[in-house]
Amino acid sequence: MAYLITFFVLVSFWFGRAKETGEPEMSSAAYAWAVLLHLLSVTFLPFSMLAVGRYDLPAAVWIYGANMILLALTAIAISLIAERDRGRARVQNGRVELGILIVSAVLSIITSLFAPDSAMLLYLLNLASPFVARAISTLAGAEAGL
Repeated sequence: MAYLITFFVLVSFWFGRAKETGEPEMSSAAYAWAVLLHLLSVTFLPFSMLAVGRYDLPAAVWIYGANMILLALTAIAISLIAERDRGRARVQNGRVELGILIVSAVLSIITSLFAPDSAMLLYLLNLASPFVARAISTLAGAEAGL
């Protein structure tokens, strides 16, 4: 279960990076450092996945959750820095989905204190993230039209 969840998280990050277009030809130092920190957090995924897969302990869930939060925060930083460097915002920046990942990680960490064996199931909340992002986008568009 932990492997599949981790695989789909990696897929979502890969799709997010693949959708990125118009990045500055010469990246700023801040952009380079944000990408490197993001890649570093990606390298922690096998360890955190193995920890949560092998040990039915709150600490294992905390390690995995911290890894997910670091991945999401660095992905948000990359998009913010890219927007700053380009001088314009992206329409689809993935921040809603990343916010849901952070929320699911925090909820998983909290749940691990009471039920570590089912704490990872809270990551299934991420399945709703495309619908939430679409709803927020629709609401924002409706408000802009007023």
